[in-house]
Amino acid sequence: MKCTNIMKLYFYMYVFTFFIVPGAYLSTMGTTDETMVVALTTLALGMLLTYLHKHRDNEKLQEFLATYL
Repeated sequence: MKCTNIMKLYFYMYVFTFFIVPGAYLSTMGTTDETMVVALTTLALGMLLTYLHKHRDNEKLQEFLATYL
């Protein structure tokens, strides 16, 4: 299986979400709101990119993206 750029992006986002963000949380032990916002935003972005990559051949989705982006 060939490693594509999108797979590398997923890998970096998951590493960021599950290793760097908890590490930053444990090092500060106080700023929970900012840490959770960053973690949830990263996770939501990863889920959105996964959905868009999985349904990239969907014509209605392509029209929507072309219209609003």
